[in-house]
Formats: sequence, structure tokens, C-alpha cells
Amino acid sequence: MPIIDCKLISGYTENTRKLLAERITDAACSSTGAAPEFVTITITEISPNNYMRGRTQKQPAKAPLQSNDIIQNYLNAMEARDLKLANSFIDDKFHITCPGNKIFYSLEDFLNWGKVRYKKIAKDISSIDLSFNGLDAFVYCHGTLKGEWLNGQSFAGIRFIDKFHTKNSKIISQEIWNDLDLMKEA
Repeated sequence: MPIIDCKLISGYTENTRKLLAERITDAACSSTGAAPEFVTITITEISPNNYMRGRTQKQPAKAPLQSNDIIQNYLNAMEARDLKLANSFIDDKFHITCPGNKIFYSLEDFLNWGKVRYKKIAKDISSIDLSFNGLDAFVYCHGTLKGEWLNGQSFAGIRFIDKFHTKNSKIISQEIWNDLDLMKEA
């Protein structure tokens, strides 16, 4: 039954404190084998007036946009074909790996490749799952694809899974797996 007290400079939002407690709980569960209901997390907030590092009083840093929100916003922008917004979420070294090991280094090239495969496509997301390694987050998004083939015939229910790597609030890579080629238009 782990009991963990976290000391945190005051000023973070309630949502950020809740997220911190949930993630500490998950880490405790995976490390100790304890069920979540047996892990106790307390957060003690310290006034910035009573917090000093390097002989200087500090203010809380702004919590970063969470990786699952980055991915959801990126996917929404891609579906809307808002490349300016979608590009704002990706790192300079970003790349996409598609089925058949096709690799693209720009969203424009990726979308042009799709134009010879379908007229439009959208994702029905079942879940977005996260794992962490320091500042790196690995985000798995899965569900089904729907859209329209080049001949005007619609499609739906095609499985997909995307793996994203994020760091410093930017997407480094996207790996795509789906059954689209198995379900190609007749």
C-alpha cells in the first residue's frame, strides 16, 4: 500500500494536479504491483514565497500540452486538411512511416500519396493510450477508418493503429498500420 506525498509549488491548475496524481498512481501500480485503490497520493502545495532554488524564488512553470491532446488536435487538423495547424504540432525532424514501409518527411507529400488511394478519409478513434520514458511519450491511437474510394464508393470499419512519438510537446514520428490495402475498392 504505497503512500506517496508529492510537494508541488502552488499555482498549477486542478486538472494538472489531478493528472499528476493519476500518473504517479499508475507508476506506483506498475512498479509495486499494488492495485490503484491501494495507492494513496497526497499533494502538498508550497507557496512560491516559501520556495527557492539557486537562491531565487520561483514561480510554477506552465504545464505543457499533454501528448494525447497534441495527437487529438493534430489528427483533427489533418482530417480538416488544415496543414498550417497540423504542421504546428510536428518537430523539424518529423517523419511518417506508412504500410509498405513508405516514409514521408512532410505532411504535403503524405497527403499527395493518399490522393491516389482515396478521395477522403477519416478516423473513428476508439482510444488513445500513452506510455512514457522520461520526456518522451509514446501514444497509441486506434480505431477504424471511413471514407470514400476514388470510384465514389464509401468504406467504413477498416482497422487502424497509429503510434506517435512526442517530445517537448512536438510530434517526432508517426507510424501507421491499417487494413486499407486489404479492403481496396473492387
